[in-house]
Amino acid sequence: EERDGLGQGYLMAWLEGETLGQRIVKRPEFETVRQSLAFECGRELAKIHAIPVDEDLAAALSEVSPEALVRETWAAYQSLGSPQPMIDFTAQWLLNNLPEFTSPTLVHGDFRNGNLMIDESGLVAVLDWELAHIGDPMRDLGWLCVNSWRFGHSSNPVGGFGAVDDLIAGYESVAATRVDRCAIEFWQVFGSFWWSVTTLGMAATWRSGETPSLERPVIGRRSSEAQLDCVNLLIPGPASLPDDGVNGSSGDLPEVTELINSVGRYLSESVAPSSSGAAQFIARVAANSLAIAEREARMGSVLNQAEHSRLREICGDGDLPTLRQQLCTELRAGNLGESKQVADHLRQTAVDRCWVDQPHYSALRVYPGQ
Repeated sequence: EERDGLGQGYLMAWLEGETLGQRIVKRPEFETVRQSLAFECGRELAKIHAIPVDEDLAAALSEVSPEALVRETWAAYQSLGSPQPMIDFTAQWLLNNLPEFTSPTLVHGDFRNGNLMIDESGLVAVLDWELAHIGDPMRDLGWLCVNSWRFGHSSNPVGGFGAVDDLIAGYESVAATRVDRCAIEFWQVFGSFWWSVTTLGMAATWRSGETPSLERPVIGRRSSEAQLDCVNLLIPGPASLPDDGVNGSSGDLPEVTELINSVGRYLSESVAPSSSGAAQFIARVAANSLAIAEREARMGSVLNQAEHSRLREICGDGDLPTLRQQLCTELRAGNLGESKQVADHLRQTAVDRCWVDQPHYSALRVYPGQ
């Protein structure tokens, strides 16, 4: 009560359930729950969006339009000074395909598999509200469908466990308005765009020393996954996975890639299994980091040469960093966005980079190996 003099606060309750997305999409004890979880998520989102936005709530949360979100995210990316042409391509697409925005509501902002608590009876709680704001409610539905949060089960677009039709049916069973499917698709693209920029931002805070962590630089590499998701949504087409058989050992002494590989295998096969808790997690992160470094050392120069060759055909002479920046500049100016040559280049570059960073990422499954 106000007379208690404690100021603003909130009540909490102890809840029990599973929150790890990988377990939610895989564990057999949740098989029955998964069959109705997309519908349940839709129903819960409709209830969240129906919460009245009174003066106090409006004063506590910011209101932001779809266009403002795109421009803010794009500006944050450009401030990092890391030229990523696919991010600029996606930003232009988003600005050219903005959804209608007429009825702002409370938006959770991070409603996804990984922020849900479930048990064998269904949804228990919705977690992590720090990104809540006033905006387009369809953002929550699109974010739940982003491939990054399907945990490898890409055939189930809603969180890796359900279908979009069920999500919409659940939403419309409570909401007074019908769901705009095009808006969900827009926010799905935005979700991958936002995540590709956010991961780069995490890498920047690690480089600056603000967040010293073994995990942050590896998360920074996940930008390539989200960029490939944007490719598959916006410019699907042919590309080939890198030839994993090139640059094998040619000397009597173990090469640098073999040394990296041996340490990574030790961490993943010996240290991680014999550890637990945080130590086990960090050992797996370290092994993953070394695996990225090994693929980069073995294939990086080959892939960079191929990228450079494609960029010279598009932009003319110049070194690789200069031509990357030049392509970004053209895309930011609204040029080359309709070019098939540029689309083919962006697609192949995204495939190559994602393969180096995470060769088992689900978005790579549609591309044939060499």
